[in-house]
Amino acid sequence: MTEVHCTYDPKTKGGDAPDGRKVRATLHWVSAPHSIAAEVRLYDHLLSKADPSDEGEGQDFKAFLNPLSLEVLKGCRLEPGLKEAVSGSRFQFERLGYFCVDSRDSTSDLMVFNRTVTLKDEWTKIQKTEAKEPVQAEPSKAAPAVSAAGKREGLVPIGPEITIDDFSKLDLRVALVREASLVPGADKLIKLMLDVGEGRLRQVFAGIRSAYPQPEKLVGKKMMFLANLKPRQMKFGLSEGMILAGSGKNRLGIATFDGDLEPGDKVS
Repeated sequence: MTEVHCTYDPKTKGGDAPDGRKVRATLHWVSAPHSIAAEVRLYDHLLSKADPSDEGEGQDFKAFLNPLSLEVLKGCRLEPGLKEAVSGSRFQFERLGYFCVDSRDSTSDLMVFNRTVTLKDEWTKIQKTEAKEPVQAEPSKAAPAVSAAGKREGLVPIGPEITIDDFSKLDLRVALVREASLVPGADKLIKLMLDVGEGRLRQVFAGIRSAYPQPEKLVGKKMMFLANLKPRQMKFGLSEGMILAGSGKNRLGIATFDGDLEPGDKVS
């Protein structure tokens, strides 16, 4: 490929447009003339089997060495700001993982980065190659099993598993709606002013107008709120977080709380 013909809509930066359009994917790229050369080393599991001793006594563990435990990528191009990165500093490379500056081999002319953590756990794929019989879990006695006839069609598959450490990065809080109004010029958005116990109100734009055409009815409700999402500058103003909602075909509803929870209480 030598060239790509496309158009660019700056309003979709960040994944959402001010008019409520959802962007299915985001293209990440680096300008070649303004980039720096680098070598990137992709480290992975040393062994292709979690415990080689399972194969029996006397089995040589070297038979399970992962040939892709180290992959060296040469001729990579990175953002020019990384040229000033000091030894040992860490960065996330979009859609690839977390990397640190190699303290031994990096030079001012050629930066070297080592991958420390992947964004997706490849160990599951390795386990599948071992062709183990799946463990059959017994149905829970606390609740009846769901029949195959109750399976819903057309659902988006649930994504890969995350660890408890990944989940702990989300700061979920109780948010009390103090004000709610329509957004002039937007078909899907509602402006919310939320009390998260900070002594000020946070402004959030949410695409829930179809479910709440009279947004003033939301005032006084306690919502589930993602508090540590980076603020996003939209056409209508700054959006400082995100409320959580459930959605389906022609269905939409926000996640609310009952009880005596106060604004700013942790959600876990």
